[in-house]
Amino acid sequence: MINQNIYDDIVQDFMYWEDGGDDYHPLHGSLLPLWKFASDTSRPFVVSDICWSPVYRDLFAAAYTNGEAGVGEGAGMLCLYTLKNPTTPERIFHAHSGVTCVHLHPKYGNMVSAGWNDGTVVVYDVTSVHSPTIIYSTPGNGKHLHPVTR
Repeated sequence: MINQNIYDDIVQDFMYWEDGGDDYHPLHGSLLPLWKFASDTSRPFVVSDICWSPVYRDLFAAAYTNGEAGVGEGAGMLCLYTLKNPTTPERIFHAHSGVTCVHLHPKYGNMVSAGWNDGTVVVYDVTSVHSPTIIYSTPGNGKHLHPVTR
């Protein structure tokens, strides 16, 4: 609730903002950014995918990789953000490979699946803050040989 009050002026600007330049360009509109989602841990990475939660309408997941899918090796991460607190991710999951895609379950809001640059498919149960349940594919049980992109 405190963060909602902090960003109230931004929301009010969005609701009632008029750009004088719109008078000179009637077929083109103006775009005012509402929120900027960033954390210090995600700065060296590139956003590779975003997925909104169909269960929790203010929640979305962002997948981060070190570059384009299939290019190079390196770490990645998965962050869960909420519109109620745009300054800090709700959850951060670090990966030994770039996270190339992410999807939130349409019925169970605590289940998040992600594909990694090395071919691993991971399913997270994010109900626990300190130790989420993680299920992932391995080379022995049918891991992909190429980056997972969908």
